[in-house]
Amino acid sequence: MKYDIVIVGAGPAGSTAAKKIAEHNIKVLLIDKKPFPREKPCGGGLPTRVIQQFPYIKPYIESYTYRSKTYSSTFKYCLDFQRDQPIIATTRRKTFDHNLVKIAEQQGAHLLLGKTVTDVKQTKTKTTLFLDDGQQIETNLIIGCDGMRSIVAEKTQLKPQQCKKCICILQETTLKPKIMDQYFTKERTVYIFVKIQGIAGYGWIFPKKNSINIGIGEFEPAIKFDKQRKSLRDVYEDFVTELKEKEILPPDFSTKNAKGATLPIFPLEKTYSDNVLLC
Repeated sequence: MKYDIVIVGAGPAGSTAAKKIAEHNIKVLLIDKKPFPREKPCGGGLPTRVIQQFPYIKPYIESYTYRSKTYSSTFKYCLDFQRDQPIIATTRRKTFDHNLVKIAEQQGAHLLLGKTVTDVKQTKTKTTLFLDDGQQIETNLIIGCDGMRSIVAEKTQLKPQQCKKCICILQETTLKPKIMDQYFTKERTVYIFVKIQGIAGYGWIFPKKNSINIGIGEFEPAIKFDKQRKSLRDVYEDFVTELKEKEILPPDFSTKNAKGATLPIFPLEKTYSDNVLLC
């Protein structure tokens, strides 16, 4: 197969790039290792300026937040911020990402989902991607939107030897509308917890229409490892218990669907090379 441009990774960056490129009648292929819809570990919060820049995403916004509360590590201090205009918009990544992929396809992008890129080879005349099913795809340009473990970055020598990251435990949980209004009000109050449970990081709650995303993240470069250190999963359990005691979460809130994830906390020194762009 041959394409003018191949985009690896069909998250919001990849699908948006595919949409824009396809609108110019350029033959573009969008590849992702997962079929859609699929879950994605993420708080799901968007600055409202993103909607102004990409107005076509507005139908896929779940709700808007008009209030935020930021607590100190001991809960002694709280910065309570409220305004008439939305502070952030919130989405559920499973449906949000799927809709962006469908928009890209509607504009003319070709999709190849459930396929993994295993290698990238470059010569002076062409660039070839190799897939896990044996397919080979030739292209003039690769756009790597495949995240922190980017195979495109690794195979084109753009990935650093060591990537400084944040380690997270998080979950997306559906709650009854009555519970959502009781605990997060019609304003859908966002909560941020600085250095919660003493970790070198923060905790969060992003309420949506009928669900919340809750989690904690710790910055790996700031972690002091010792034998007495609790696992991040145990810290998360204590975090949720504390929020129940302070009546920020309902008493029957369960942590059984919590998952781990990582994200980079420093930008790459270089995001391009010959015929390659990282996003």
